Amino acid sequence: MKNAMKSYLVFTSRLYRLVMYMLLPGVCGGICLWACGSGGSRAGRGVLMAAALLLPMVETVSDSWLFAGVQNLSYTNLEYLKSSGRGGAVMRQALTVDVVRKLVSSAVILGLAYAIIGLWELLSGEIKEGLWAGAVEGAFGFWGAGSGTGGVLWCMVMCSFFFSMLGTFLSRYGNMIWINLMVGYGVVALEIAGQFLPGLSVHLYGYGGIFGLLGLCVGALAVRTAMARMERSYYDQRPFGRGGPGMGEEESGM
Repeated sequence: MKNAMKSYLVFTSRLYRLVMYMLLPGVCGGICLWACGSGGSRAGRGVLMAAALLLPMVETVSDSWLFAGVQNLSYTNLEYLKSSGRGGAVMRQALTVDVVRKLVSSAVILGLAYAIIGLWELLSGEIKEGLWAGAVEGAFGFWGAGSGTGGVLWCMVMCSFFFSMLGTFLSRYGNMIWINLMVGYGVVALEIAGQFLPGLSVHLYGYGGIFGLLGLCVGALAVRTAMARMERSYYDQRPFGRGGPGMGEEESGM
């Protein structure tokens, strides 16, 4: 685990860690607290929903700081990893940790906002049965009767994680920030559409499990695709060359 974290830190700058690990959770929690203070828990729930919808976009765009274009055949930023026999292992560990980090970030950021709303309702006595008690009314199908505290948070976290991984996977075929931004808009639109799945407010645990499983599958696909691209680069394979995979121009008689 220690080596995996070191591999991941190779690709992350101090600015990235500051923004994603500290600034983003702090801003989200602060806005949620301000919303509760100015408009009550209903306003806080609106901030929480907005955070769940926008987090995949933030993850997709911010990935351009790390692995932008790594799944593209024209990607050339792996040269420094070729100089080491552990280059492939470092890359695989970094990509795997990034999948886990996205899941943890979704849980921490949304869980923090969720806790702030629940504490506000308990301390202010705003309603008798708040987030901690169970049934809560709201928008986009997440806040249905009988959903329960755990089901709401579970489904929101897993849904955000899945769309974060989907956006990340798709954006890594490009290497420009505007491409990541367009992909981010797309995953937000898909996530909004997902709020209208039939029976979502009743089967939050089930849908959350499906979203989580899909997120892990997309994460594994992202790691596998990037590693396959790296192996081609590592051995100078040319999938469309006359000499075949692993053969240079001199070896193929060119």
